[in-house]
Amino acid sequence: MIKLLIVDDESLLRQGFTHMTDWASHGFQIVGEAGNGEEALEIIARRSPDIVVADIKMPVMDGIELTRIIKTDYPQIQIVILSSYDDFEYVRETLRLGAFDYILKPRMNFSDLLSVLEKASSVRPPAQSADQDRRPGSPGAFLGEWLAGHHFTVPEDIGGTFAKYGIQLKEINLTILAVVLDSSAPVPGNEVRQSLISGIRTALDPSRSPVSFWFSPDVLVTVFNHPAPADESCGAALAQRVMDHLHLQAALPCRILASPCFDGYHLLRETFEELVEKIPYSFYLAKNQYAALSRFQKTADSIEFDFTILHPLVERFNFEELRALVEDEVKARIAQGTYIQPYILKKFFSEICYLILYKGMEMGFQWKDVNDRKFECLRRIENSADYESLMESFPVILADLERFFTEHLQTRNNSLIAKVIKYIHQNYDQDISLETTAKHFFIDKSYLCKLFKKHLAQNFNDYLMQIRIHKAKELLNNPEYTVNAVSIKVGYSDYSYFGKIFKKMIGITPSEYKKSLLNTKK
Repeated sequence: MIKLLIVDDESLLRQGFTHMTDWASHGFQIVGEAGNGEEALEIIARRSPDIVVADIKMPVMDGIELTRIIKTDYPQIQIVILSSYDDFEYVRETLRLGAFDYILKPRMNFSDLLSVLEKASSVRPPAQSADQDRRPGSPGAFLGEWLAGHHFTVPEDIGGTFAKYGIQLKEINLTILAVVLDSSAPVPGNEVRQSLISGIRTALDPSRSPVSFWFSPDVLVTVFNHPAPADESCGAALAQRVMDHLHLQAALPCRILASPCFDGYHLLRETFEELVEKIPYSFYLAKNQYAALSRFQKTADSIEFDFTILHPLVERFNFEELRALVEDEVKARIAQGTYIQPYILKKFFSEICYLILYKGMEMGFQWKDVNDRKFECLRRIENSADYESLMESFPVILADLERFFTEHLQTRNNSLIAKVIKYIHQNYDQDISLETTAKHFFIDKSYLCKLFKKHLAQNFNDYLMQIRIHKAKELLNNPEYTVNAVSIKVGYSDYSYFGKIFKKMIGITPSEYKKSLLNTKK
């Protein structure tokens, strides 16, 4: 039974969630309710839920802070965020912190909710499978456990302890090698795993005293002695020989990371920890490629990126420029020798997709259609085994999203109205009107007027005004723009007319709105 915790400051919503269905018949058990993040943490400590469903805006502790704490202290717990239409920047932050997914409150229904919960419950930490070189007392088993800090040995006794377990490593010219199997390939069985160890021992030569063990189901670690101090070119040649033998043994693609040569048993654990820390960055290597640890000296565990610069591109469906901007941002960091943590990089691309699909929700697309597309994007990103495949997948994903938007606009409105809506989103800052737009599409003005009322239940001018004022609210949040500048940027050359329209729709003047934003930020 999957345990659920519901966190929302609205008691009616919590009750509605609890009584929505017979949760037990679907494999779920609600183990608690909380009105804010602090209450939720108390329940988590006592009840250990598998999934937390949390509102993003709550008193005392909001959903963002709750997500941050859960993912730090309870990383195994999946988090599903409940949000409103105007919460995307907050949603994006929770996704960056590790939330599994979000659901829009205004469109939430049972089938959609159940779909997200089932997908969240299917995500589990990878199991650590047993392997043949973890036999109690074997050299590989002991060395793997010793490097992980499971056995205390005083420095003077390390050599003697190693000898007791049949480990013949000398203290000079030590090297640690990690063979990382391609994540897209099936995890090998015991017979293949044993043959891979044999292949490495053959490639390295028994005189180098190699000792191998499986650090994880797809990472094989070997510690050995170089016959002489080795430089990077020597390491590359050795790695190539290892890969050739592995290919003969099992034809499995892999990537290899190697530590520099070092002297002294006392440095084994420290070097091993450094190697383990860098294993995820083998993501940046091509299949059957080698790298020394020095390549990944400069890493980053976050991407500082202003997502608001993408909003105009999404609004105008300019996915090609969006693609170029995002790719240039990532490639520039790599070119400077800064390698982004692979999980963070994939999360970054996922957030781009979420931002685009959020626009679909704003435009009235069916939640199920958007949600299905969202999981398809996520699947492609997560299944990217390396940096190269991820960068190849991104333009394909964007092209697919562009088709998705085009098809849904055409289905909802027909081809003409879809083009008109796209035209308005691309030209709201120009001097456009019902008449000029009708001329642009070579249609009668009265026909366009009827088309708008039929498909959008509002007239052309009201729709244009809505787009302009929505954009004006975004720009007024930028301290660099005056109210007059914003008026011009959203297509109103008459400042006083802009002020009247803004107050009519929002209830206060642009100046008062801008002032309220500044007061909020203080």
